[in-house]
Amino acid sequence: MISDLSLEERRNVVGMKQSGGLKRRVMVGLAALGNPRLLVMDEPTTGTRSPVRTGSLDAAERAPGAGSMILLTTHYMGEAERLCDRVGIIQNG
Repeated sequence: MISDLSLEERRNVVGMKQSGGLKRRVMVGLAALGNPRLLVMDEPTTGTRSPVRTGSLDAAERAPGAGSMILLTTHYMGEAERLCDRVGIIQNG
């Protein structure tokens, strides 16, 4: 999980001393480790660079087991396409 999220160099840094993007990656990893039946992700890649975003999505994609699901909010349609079987769009509020 640490390598998937590109956290090797920062693995021993206290969480509160991480940037916002790094904190998001750590949160994605922690959520995915439990193999949850429902993984709720509220804009999990906001503030991260594109290669890191890919690693976060890889981790999220592997997280759910059989019969589980991801509820994702995002502004990035590519993320929605990659992770979602069904997409709902909220327009004007």
